[in-house]
Amino acid sequence: MKSLDASTRDTILTLASAVFYQKGFSGARMQEIADLAGINKAMLHYYFKSKEQLFDMVFQQALGQFLGGIAQVLSGTAPLQTKIEQYVAYTTTALMETPALAAFIMHELQQHPERLSAQFSDRRIIDLTNFRQQLAATKPQYQEPNAAEHFFANMVSLCVYPVLAQPLLSPLMHKNEAKYRAFLRERTSHITQLLLRQL
Repeated sequence: MKSLDASTRDTILTLASAVFYQKGFSGARMQEIADLAGINKAMLHYYFKSKEQLFDMVFQQALGQFLGGIAQVLSGTAPLQTKIEQYVAYTTTALMETPALAAFIMHELQQHPERLSAQFSDRRIIDLTNFRQQLAATKPQYQEPNAAEHFFANMVSLCVYPVLAQPLLSPLMHKNEAKYRAFLRERTSHITQLLLRQL
């Protein structure tokens, strides 16, 4: 049996991500992932001992990268307006590039909320302290308890919900895949302006 190869391992992770995003943990099959990677199932288990191990790697990588980008924006030193613009741009772009990512993360967190706790024990936790202080400096109303949390929840909802709700909204709006993606791109500016008007 050949030795571990980093490029093969990365290829497996990439292909497994697509399968898990589409089918979740229960629906994914190791044989399908092995076939996509062009290796046999025994070789797949040589790299990843079990489906659970492979899934955990995919999930932690997906959530870590996504939350890591958000954490970097919110904890940065940019002015609040710039920070909001960066957050909306980052979130909408990341979700448009991998539209199954949001549904995958939300589904797995509902099924296994302990996964989020495990991720937040790592250094990539989102810290709202800096964001809260900047927001409180704009208006007295944002000095109220939970005001920053409500604002942040609005930011998250405005960016994430239209991606999660595509199966519902797309037919209601009579938009095919391409037109709905164009609609999502337009929302980047719309969401940003909506949030900035609240400052």
